[in-house]
Amino acid sequence: MRYYRQNPEVVYRQEGEDAFLFHPGEDRLYLLNQVACYIWEWCKEPLSEEIIIGKLEEVFPEVGKESLGKDVKSFIGSLLKRNLLIVNNA
Repeated sequence: MRYYRQNPEVVYRQEGEDAFLFHPGEDRLYLLNQVACYIWEWCKEPLSEEIIIGKLEEVFPEVGKESLGKDVKSFIGSLLKRNLLIVNNA
């Protein structure tokens, strides 16, 4: 099972309900919405996709697990591609 955690080089800043991630190596700024903020905060410690989806189900019970799963996979994939999250083989 793969576990994901924040890349320690990434700078995180909260602005209201949104947050920004800045990766100094890429000199780019990324905007996170409320759901992405939850996921980012939770990934301070290594978590699997399944755990993240379960946590989101608790916060957003009206959204189906299948929909959450697709969104989480897509979001994690995009963060990995940009080196904002890293894989931790915990």
